[in-house]
Amino acid sequence: MILNRLALLLVLLITANAANAQKKDSVVFSVGNEPVTLQEFKYIYEKNNAADPNLYKQTNLKDYLDLYINFKLKVKEAKELGLDTTDKFVKEFLSYRNQLAQPYLTDRSVSQSLIDEGYVRMKEELRASHILIPVGMEASPKDTLEAWNKIMEVYNKALKTDDFEALAREYSKDPSVANNGGDLGYFTAFQMIYPFESAAYNLKKTGEISKPVRTRFGYHIIKLTDRRPYRGEIQVRHILINSNENEPKDKKQIAKSKIDSLYSLLQKGADFTELARQHSDHVQSKASGGELPNFNSFSQYPDEFKNAAFSLATDGDFSKPFQTPFGWHIVQRVNVKPLQTQKELDEYLKTRIARDSRSEKSKDAAIQQFKKNFNYKESKKAVKKFAKNVDTTLLKGSWALSPKSKLKGNMFTLDGKAYTQKDFADYLQKNQQAGRFNDTRFALNQYFKEFVDETVYTYQDKQLETKFPEFSNVAKEYKEGILLFEITDQKVWGKAMSDTTGLKEFYEKNKEKYRWQERADVTIFDLRDKAAVAPFMQKLKTGKKSAEELTNEYIKKDPLSLNYKNLTVERKDNAIVDTLSLWKPGVFEVGEVDGRYYVVKINKILKPDYKKLSEIKGIVIADYQEHLENQWLADLRRKYKVEVNDTVVSALVKP
Repeated sequence: MILNRLALLLVLLITANAANAQKKDSVVFSVGNEPVTLQEFKYIYEKNNAADPNLYKQTNLKDYLDLYINFKLKVKEAKELGLDTTDKFVKEFLSYRNQLAQPYLTDRSVSQSLIDEGYVRMKEELRASHILIPVGMEASPKDTLEAWNKIMEVYNKALKTDDFEALAREYSKDPSVANNGGDLGYFTAFQMIYPFESAAYNLKKTGEISKPVRTRFGYHIIKLTDRRPYRGEIQVRHILINSNENEPKDKKQIAKSKIDSLYSLLQKGADFTELARQHSDHVQSKASGGELPNFNSFSQYPDEFKNAAFSLATDGDFSKPFQTPFGWHIVQRVNVKPLQTQKELDEYLKTRIARDSRSEKSKDAAIQQFKKNFNYKESKKAVKKFAKNVDTTLLKGSWALSPKSKLKGNMFTLDGKAYTQKDFADYLQKNQQAGRFNDTRFALNQYFKEFVDETVYTYQDKQLETKFPEFSNVAKEYKEGILLFEITDQKVWGKAMSDTTGLKEFYEKNKEKYRWQERADVTIFDLRDKAAVAPFMQKLKTGKKSAEELTNEYIKKDPLSLNYKNLTVERKDNAIVDTLSLWKPGVFEVGEVDGRYYVVKINKILKPDYKKLSEIKGIVIADYQEHLENQWLADLRRKYKVEVNDTVVSALVKP
């Protein structure tokens, strides 16, 4: 694949700008022929160690200097291997740089108004239905008028009927209408395309219908069906008893009986956390007493689950049992966090706006300002003359400038630099698209606007590294971070994963590190009632029934009476097993732990042995990676000369 030359040129330009800046600064150390300046070292050192009260103590400084030299050695090797010129690297770096550049390429006053607007809208959750008549933003006047007439017809009908859903099913071309009848559910800011969002938030009363609004999808009319305050982020505990529609009837009955028994215990004052630990089937939350991460109205939980959670009025309240596709639940409210302040959400709002279509507003305003800054001057005469050389082939995407054309004039200038009719002709031939437009004059005007905007925008973009040191620092940091990841993956992480022969050799050489001590194969039971322990142990000792069979026998009578699990443990691996004074096959009573009565059956004792590579592959890979990295760094130290400027380093030390 041929590397995009313009993208590579930009990367090289960034590197050159950084190199020019380095010439003016003291050098802390160099790796090969590449210096690291005092400005660069202080920036990264202070950024990563800002909270350390001993920041510039000699020991701390030396330790970090060694780490940073290792980092630069790896980056140097990545560059020597040409990783900074690959398509993959350039694409990833420029993608990040484009995000980083956004604040410098947009109008900040407009951006702030969008931030303010977005935050106000986040305070509410809207529910709305819509009807869509599709038409592209660049459709012909005829097609646009046809779509407009159709949406106005539907709009007038909507004002005269209460059955918006029936209209949506009849007229809307949104593919989802067959399933939802036009109902979009609840949403808030940044979850719909911006013009649609604005039209919905401008509706004040439930039942109100918007006038037609145009988005890139076409014309919409929107009906507001509910408006409520943002419900916040809620944290809950829950108990899950697995059950689904495909299970046999008796298993469904056991699940229902179990959840009802747990609910009854909660009503009598039982501790929710303990019941969740003992009985919930949700593996991820069981150990923490059923606690789930915070979620809001738009999280990917079933609606039944979210509605049950948000219906709880106060912390500590719990729901009645309810069912979702995952099974039966009981939910307890832990706390609810309201919307954070605008200051706290500032970075989030900036990021969302930068990725949203509304960012075009601040970009357009910025381009107008850049034109003023760069003394933009346009030649109307040259533009008109150019238009005489364009015909309908532009609409087909096949226009080409005639060889007989005498177009040589300047269409506009930036800081005195001329952009000619030939430049625009080249742009047109590269960017024209068949079928995009239906009118030649409209198409030419749109292409010229895009040409000017892109040129102005790029002109500003190319100056960011020299105009803004903070931008240059972060861009370089990210660039080297990508290189570090790529080279380390090649030399260490990926190699350790794919080099099966080397991994086996490393394992064999270090086998003594990987040994099992004496282990026990055990089954741990916990019972609710103390009186049931002795008869249960008698049944267990006979060996007539398996652990699963005995458990099923008990839970059919009482779903909460008994639980069990099978484990293989070393000494000190398991708190329950470690209470036993004997370490041999047999059935042993442990006693009460957290309100349950425990019995342990040691099935057999396993002698000390080497751990199989398959059992501990993850641990061995991690050790092998560390070995490879140490070996690699030693090779790099031999390959590239490292010179430290002790005078500059010593001057940084503070007593």
